[in-house]
Amino acid sequence: KEFYHETKRITPAAPSLETLTSDILERQPKVVGLEVMSCYEANARELARKIKERNPNVKIVVGGYHPSGYPEMLKESNGNIDFAILGAGEKTLMCLVQSILRGKNPLEGRQLRVLPRLGDPKRRTAINQSAYAVMNNGEVQLAERIETDLIASFDNLSIPRRKMEYQDGSVSGVLARITPDKQVMATMQTRRGCDAGCTYCASSNVYGAKGRKLFYGSNVRSVENVIKELVYLSDQGINFIFFTDPTFNEDGDYMEKLAKEITESKKQGKISQEMALYAMFRPFSKEQMIKRGLFLSQYSTLKEAGFTRIAFGVESPSDEVLKFFERTNTLSDLEEHLSKIHDTGMFTRGFMMYG
Repeated sequence: KEFYHETKRITPAAPSLETLTSDILERQPKVVGLEVMSCYEANARELARKIKERNPNVKIVVGGYHPSGYPEMLKESNGNIDFAILGAGEKTLMCLVQSILRGKNPLEGRQLRVLPRLGDPKRRTAINQSAYAVMNNGEVQLAERIETDLIASFDNLSIPRRKMEYQDGSVSGVLARITPDKQVMATMQTRRGCDAGCTYCASSNVYGAKGRKLFYGSNVRSVENVIKELVYLSDQGINFIFFTDPTFNEDGDYMEKLAKEITESKKQGKISQEMALYAMFRPFSKEQMIKRGLFLSQYSTLKEAGFTRIAFGVESPSDEVLKFFERTNTLSDLEEHLSKIHDTGMFTRGFMMYG
């Protein structure tokens, strides 16, 4: 609604791309935005093809983890995708769409640079310094990020309004105190990005080094701002929160303060006592925990606040592989974290990479 034009979100009732194409084109859009993960990028390209086939004048913009790490998606779409937003796009997307609707050149005032090839050490930096990718003379090129793409701080972003019809059926698995049939889940973030810099992770492509790609100031929300959104979501009937921060336990002091504020807000009746919480952690080593103000005892504080599940990026059962990935933890570090969480009664979840 910050745009001067009307926006509509499409939630498909069926997986048919043909049906989805018709639903989209019924609304006679000038711009269509597609969020793309790697697991369904082929479907996104096919949907773009179907839309362009029926209305070549529609501009199609993609964003998300896949195009942010692999802008070559534009070339593979054979001209059916016009722009790829590189990273979180609150300001960038708005500026891009306004340029399109006003008939202006979206590249005006932006320098173009060549996209470094996969494996080139300059590639990640080039993507982080760019707002979006376009096709130019048959090649994928990067349009530089400029001042209008930047946000003062995370707190300066408005709290997103939620429509409950979009939340209906949104659940986060069976490993929670609230069973899936009773879950009404919403996602939210306390910070953008991660300061770990693991070699395999696309987080820095989306949020930049240490999450500061799109901010003048802090990439971390104030505790008061997070509580404000939790109160709003609780009032909307949301009873399960998935914090999508890549590393929720990046800062121990912040995490503990937030957990205590959630507990207090529940006692005061501002947040429902029934609200459960889930977050993704990193099994930091003792040395890293000291630097970050982290203690194993903080898991009890999280449990008291209503956290019911903690997920870890395990990635590999080999310390040698973890070292190759530039992880700062070992399997024994993970075991310590899991043991303490087990003692609190919370569930745990692990993410692994195969191949």
